[in-house]
Amino acid sequence: MSSATCFCRCRGILLPFGPFLVERKGGLRSFVLDSLFVENGKDVYLHGENNSTLFGSENFSTLVFFLLLNGAV
Repeated sequence: MSSATCFCRCRGILLPFGPFLVERKGGLRSFVLDSLFVENGKDVYLHGENNSTLFGSENFSTLVFFLLLNGAV
């Protein structure tokens, strides 16, 4: 991934990709501003019009980890 992609002054939420987000010493990189860990995915997602998807269903009970990133740093 090029530095232009990493530092494009963007702000958003991204599902994590470990090697890109973690420094060699084990800490999170400076552009990770905050994180949220939810133990039960049912508490996060709601079903939309497509009721056949797993997200938002009663069967979706996996762990969910969100990161707030700032590409402007």
